Amino acid sequence: MNKKLIAVLLLFSLIPTTALAATPKPTQAQIDAAKKIEAEKKAAADAAAKKLVAEERTRMAQAEALKLREKELDKIKELCATEKC
Repeated sequence: MNKKLIAVLLLFSLIPTTALAATPKPTQAQIDAAKKIEAEKKAAADAAAKKLVAEERTRMAQAEALKLREKELDKIKELCATEKC
């Protein structure tokens, strides 16, 4: 009988602490602030991705220009080999 009474008392004494330990719901202002931060992060990520794409295009264009320049130099060398420069 005493064990049951102690168990019941412990049970009722622990219930309020678990209710107090529950995480409170965020306010609308906190939700809006979090959304704003996420939007800023997304905008920064999009800008970084756009910059990377532009840099890659620049590298590709430079590589293509280098190939064309090498072809031109090869043609000049061929002409010089067949004729006196």
